[in-house]
Amino acid sequence: PPTPVNTFRLRLVTDCALAALEPGATPVRHGSCGGSDDDPEGLRRPWPATALLTDGTRLDVDLVVAAAGVDPAPCVDWLPLDTFPRGADGGVAVDECQRALGGGGSVFVAGDAASSCRSDDPSHHWFQMRLWGQARASGTYAARVMVGEADELALGFNFELFTHTTSFFGQKVILLGLYNGQKLEHEPPADVVMYSRSEYDPAPVFIRVLLLRGRMMGAVLIGDTGLEETFENLILDGIDLSRFGAQLLDPDVDIEDFFD
Repeated sequence: PPTPVNTFRLRLVTDCALAALEPGATPVRHGSCGGSDDDPEGLRRPWPATALLTDGTRLDVDLVVAAAGVDPAPCVDWLPLDTFPRGADGGVAVDECQRALGGGGSVFVAGDAASSCRSDDPSHHWFQMRLWGQARASGTYAARVMVGEADELALGFNFELFTHTTSFFGQKVILLGLYNGQKLEHEPPADVVMYSRSEYDPAPVFIRVLLLRGRMMGAVLIGDTGLEETFENLILDGIDLSRFGAQLLDPDVDIEDFFD
Protein backbone atom coordinates (compact mmCIF):
# COMPACT_ATOMS: atom_id res chain seq x y z
CA PRO A 1 0.00 0.00 0.00
CA PRO A 2 1.16 3.59 -0.59
CA THR A 3 2.95 5.33 2.25
CA PRO A 4 0.73 7.99 3.85
CA VAL A 5 1.97 11.55 3.43
CA ASN A 6 1.73 13.88 6.39
CA THR A 7 0.54 17.37 5.50
CA PHE A 8 0.69 20.57 7.50
CA ARG A 9 -0.68 24.08 7.33
CA LEU A 10 1.66 27.07 7.55
CA ARG A 11 0.36 30.15 9.32
CA LEU A 12 2.49 33.30 9.70
CA VAL A 13 1.68 35.53 12.66
CA THR A 14 3.80 38.68 12.99
CA ASP A 15 1.90 40.91 15.43
CA CYS A 16 2.01 38.74 18.56
CA ALA A 17 4.28 36.37 20.45
CA LEU A 18 4.14 33.08 22.32
CA ALA A 19 2.88 33.67 25.86
CA ALA A 20 2.56 30.12 27.17
CA LEU A 21 2.63 26.51 26.11
CA GLU A 22 0.06 24.22 27.68
CA PRO A 23 0.38 20.41 27.58
CA GLY A 24 -2.37 18.53 25.82
CA ALA A 25 -3.91 15.15 26.42
CA THR A 26 -1.86 12.00 25.94
CA PRO A 27 -2.03 11.11 22.22
CA VAL A 28 -4.33 8.13 21.60
CA ARG A 29 -5.76 6.28 18.62
CA HIS A 30 -9.52 6.35 18.35
CA GLY A 31 -9.49 3.19 16.24
CA SER A 32 -9.92 0.98 19.27
CA CYS A 33 -13.20 2.74 20.04
CA GLY A 34 -14.41 2.87 16.45
CA GLY A 35 -14.13 5.65 13.91
CA SER A 36 -16.40 8.63 13.38
CA ASP A 37 -18.12 9.89 10.25
CA ASP A 38 -15.32 12.32 9.43
CA ASP A 39 -12.57 9.99 10.70
CA PRO A 40 -13.63 6.51 9.61
CA GLU A 41 -10.23 4.94 10.25
CA GLY A 42 -10.02 6.29 13.78
CA LEU A 43 -6.60 7.88 13.14
CA ARG A 44 -7.27 11.30 14.63
CA ARG A 45 -5.74 12.04 18.00
CA PRO A 46 -5.68 14.99 20.41
CA TRP A 47 -2.98 17.59 19.87
CA PRO A 48 -0.03 17.12 22.23
CA ALA A 49 0.14 20.83 23.14
CA THR A 50 -1.63 24.16 22.85
CA ALA A 51 0.20 27.42 22.21
CA LEU A 52 -1.28 30.53 23.83
CA LEU A 53 -0.38 33.76 22.00
CA THR A 54 -0.23 37.25 23.49
CA ASP A 55 -3.36 38.29 21.59
CA GLY A 56 -5.34 35.52 23.27
CA THR A 57 -5.30 33.11 20.33
CA ARG A 58 -4.97 29.42 21.18
CA LEU A 59 -3.28 27.16 18.62
CA ASP A 60 -3.16 23.39 18.83
CA VAL A 61 0.35 22.29 17.86
CA ASP A 62 2.45 19.20 17.29
CA LEU A 63 5.81 20.95 17.44
CA VAL A 64 7.11 24.32 18.62
CA VAL A 65 10.45 25.60 17.37
CA ALA A 66 11.82 28.45 19.51
CA ALA A 67 14.34 30.87 18.01
CA ALA A 68 15.98 33.91 19.57
CA GLY A 69 18.07 36.65 18.01
CA VAL A 70 20.78 38.83 19.53
CA ASP A 71 20.52 42.60 19.78
CA PRO A 72 23.78 44.15 21.02
CA ALA A 73 22.38 47.64 21.59
CA PRO A 74 20.85 47.08 25.07
CA CYS A 75 24.09 45.50 26.28
CA VAL A 76 26.21 48.56 25.48
CA ASP A 77 23.79 51.47 25.87
CA TRP A 78 25.60 52.49 29.07
CA LEU A 79 28.64 53.46 26.99
CA PRO A 80 28.45 57.11 25.84
CA LEU A 81 27.63 57.22 22.14
CA ASP A 82 29.75 60.32 21.49
CA THR A 83 32.82 58.50 22.82
CA PHE A 84 32.20 55.00 21.48
CA PRO A 85 30.77 55.00 17.93
CA ARG A 86 28.38 52.22 17.03
CA GLY A 87 28.30 49.95 14.02
CA ALA A 88 25.27 49.59 11.77
CA ASP A 89 23.95 46.74 13.94
CA GLY A 90 24.18 48.70 17.19
CA GLY A 91 27.34 47.11 18.54
CA VAL A 92 30.42 49.07 19.56
CA ALA A 93 32.51 49.67 16.43
CA VAL A 94 35.92 47.98 16.69
CA ASP A 95 39.01 47.80 14.51
CA GLU A 96 40.79 44.62 13.39
CA CYS A 97 42.31 44.23 16.86
CA GLN A 98 38.92 44.34 18.62
CA ARG A 99 39.85 47.80 19.92
CA ALA A 100 36.94 50.23 20.23
CA LEU A 101 37.10 53.11 17.77
CA GLY A 102 36.69 55.47 20.71
CA GLY A 103 38.01 55.66 24.25
CA GLY A 104 41.58 56.52 23.39
CA GLY A 105 42.53 53.02 22.28
CA SER A 106 42.38 51.52 25.76
CA VAL A 107 38.98 49.84 25.47
CA PHE A 108 38.53 46.44 23.82
CA VAL A 109 35.18 44.93 22.89
CA ALA A 110 34.52 41.33 21.79
CA GLY A 111 31.67 38.94 21.25
CA ASP A 112 28.07 40.05 20.82
CA ALA A 113 28.78 43.59 22.03
CA ALA A 114 31.21 44.34 19.19
CA SER A 115 30.59 45.40 15.60
CA SER A 116 33.57 44.36 13.48
CA CYS A 117 34.84 46.53 10.62
CA ARG A 118 35.95 43.38 8.82
CA SER A 119 32.34 42.34 8.39
CA ASP A 120 31.83 45.15 5.85
CA ASP A 121 34.92 44.45 3.73
CA PRO A 122 33.75 42.71 0.53
CA SER A 123 37.23 41.30 -0.09
CA HIS A 124 36.94 39.02 2.95
CA HIS A 125 35.03 35.74 3.02
CA TRP A 126 34.34 36.33 6.70
CA PHE A 127 31.45 38.24 8.20
CA GLN A 128 30.22 38.71 11.72
CA MET A 129 27.40 36.56 13.03
CA ARG A 130 26.66 36.52 16.71
CA LEU A 131 27.61 32.94 17.44
CA TRP A 132 29.38 31.42 20.44
CA GLY A 133 32.30 30.28 18.27
CA GLN A 134 32.94 33.79 16.97
CA ALA A 135 32.56 35.31 20.44
CA ARG A 136 35.14 32.93 21.87
CA ALA A 137 37.60 33.56 19.03
CA SER A 138 37.27 37.34 19.20
CA GLY A 139 37.56 37.36 22.99
CA THR A 140 40.69 35.22 22.92
CA TYR A 141 42.23 37.38 20.20
CA ALA A 142 41.41 40.62 22.06
CA ALA A 143 43.07 39.26 25.21
CA ARG A 144 46.23 38.40 23.27
CA VAL A 145 46.35 41.90 21.79
CA MET A 146 45.88 43.47 25.22
CA VAL A 147 48.93 41.66 26.65
CA GLY A 148 51.06 42.35 23.58
CA GLU A 149 51.11 38.80 22.19
CA ALA A 150 49.26 39.61 18.94
CA ASP A 151 48.48 42.42 16.53
CA GLU A 152 46.40 42.95 13.38
CA LEU A 153 48.77 40.64 11.48
CA ALA A 154 47.94 37.73 13.78
CA LEU A 155 44.24 37.48 13.04
CA GLY A 156 44.62 33.84 12.06
CA PHE A 157 42.29 31.51 10.22
CA ASN A 158 39.38 32.30 12.56
CA PHE A 159 38.80 35.52 10.62
CA GLU A 160 39.74 34.32 7.13
CA LEU A 161 36.56 32.46 6.32
CA PHE A 162 33.14 32.32 7.88
CA THR A 163 32.44 28.75 9.01
CA HIS A 164 29.64 27.34 11.08
CA THR A 165 28.69 23.76 11.83
CA THR A 166 25.40 22.73 13.36
CA SER A 167 22.73 20.06 13.00
CA PHE A 168 19.13 20.26 11.87
CA PHE A 169 16.68 17.39 12.30
CA GLY A 170 19.63 15.05 12.76
CA GLN A 171 21.46 16.21 9.63
CA LYS A 172 24.90 17.81 9.71
CA VAL A 173 24.81 21.37 8.37
CA ILE A 174 27.96 23.26 7.34
CA LEU A 175 27.93 26.90 6.21
CA LEU A 176 31.03 28.27 4.49
CA GLY A 177 31.96 31.77 3.40
CA LEU A 178 29.34 34.11 1.98
CA TYR A 179 26.93 31.19 1.70
CA ASN A 180 23.81 33.33 1.34
CA GLY A 181 25.29 36.15 -0.73
CA GLN A 182 26.29 38.27 2.26
CA LYS A 183 28.19 41.42 1.21
CA LEU A 184 27.38 40.76 -2.47
CA GLU A 185 24.24 42.87 -2.63
CA HIS A 186 25.86 45.45 -4.90
CA GLU A 187 27.33 42.99 -7.37
CA PRO A 188 25.69 42.72 -10.83
CA PRO A 189 23.13 39.88 -10.63
CA ALA A 190 24.53 38.37 -13.84
CA ASP A 191 27.91 37.89 -12.10
CA VAL A 192 26.45 35.82 -9.24
CA VAL A 193 25.60 32.18 -9.97
CA MET A 194 24.31 29.42 -7.69
CA TYR A 195 24.37 25.68 -8.33
CA SER A 196 22.68 23.11 -6.13
CA ARG A 197 22.27 19.36 -5.93
CA SER A 198 20.12 17.17 -3.71
CA GLU A 199 19.79 13.42 -3.39
CA TYR A 200 18.12 11.00 -1.02
CA ASP A 201 19.73 7.66 -1.78
CA PRO A 202 21.54 6.20 0.09
CA ALA A 203 21.25 9.18 2.47
CA PRO A 204 19.82 12.70 2.21
CA VAL A 205 22.34 15.23 0.94
CA PHE A 206 22.00 18.85 -0.17
CA ILE A 207 24.79 20.95 -1.65
CA ARG A 208 24.61 24.56 -2.81
CA VAL A 209 27.49 26.75 -3.94
CA LEU A 210 27.59 30.44 -4.77
CA LEU A 211 30.05 31.78 -7.34
CA LEU A 212 30.98 35.37 -8.16
CA ARG A 213 32.49 35.75 -11.62
CA GLY A 214 33.45 32.09 -11.56
CA ARG A 215 35.04 32.07 -8.11
CA MET A 216 33.42 30.26 -5.22
CA MET A 217 32.31 32.62 -2.47
CA GLY A 218 30.27 30.35 -0.23
CA ALA A 219 28.61 26.98 0.18
CA VAL A 220 25.86 25.18 2.11
CA LEU A 221 26.42 21.49 2.85
CA ILE A 222 23.74 19.34 4.47
CA GLY A 223 24.39 15.70 5.25
CA ASP A 224 27.63 13.75 4.96
CA THR A 225 29.00 15.27 1.75
CA GLY A 226 32.74 15.00 2.50
CA LEU A 227 33.25 18.24 0.54
CA GLU A 228 33.74 20.77 3.32
CA GLU A 229 37.54 20.83 3.18
CA THR A 230 37.62 20.95 -0.63
CA PHE A 231 35.14 23.82 -0.79
CA GLU A 232 36.95 25.67 1.97
CA ASN A 233 40.15 25.55 -0.07
CA LEU A 234 38.36 26.57 -3.26
CA ILE A 235 36.89 29.63 -1.53
CA LEU A 236 40.21 30.71 -0.02
CA ASP A 237 42.28 30.01 -3.16
CA GLY A 238 39.95 31.96 -5.45
CA ILE A 239 40.31 29.49 -8.34
CA ASP A 240 38.30 30.35 -11.44
CA LEU A 241 35.72 27.56 -11.78
CA SER A 242 33.81 29.00 -14.72
CA ARG A 243 34.71 26.15 -17.06
CA PHE A 244 33.04 23.58 -14.81
CA GLY A 245 29.62 25.19 -14.57
CA ALA A 246 26.99 22.94 -12.98
CA GLN A 247 29.34 19.94 -13.36
CA LEU A 248 31.08 21.26 -10.28
CA LEU A 249 28.45 19.37 -8.28
CA ASP A 250 28.16 16.33 -10.54
CA PRO A 251 28.23 13.27 -8.25
CA ASP A 252 30.14 11.35 -10.94
CA VAL A 253 32.99 13.88 -10.78
CA ASP A 254 35.39 13.43 -7.87
CA ILE A 255 35.81 17.15 -7.34
CA GLU A 256 37.66 16.65 -4.06
CA ASP A 257 40.30 14.50 -5.74
CA PHE A 258 40.62 16.91 -8.65
CA PHE A 259 41.39 19.97 -6.54
CA ASP A 260 43.02 18.40 -3.49
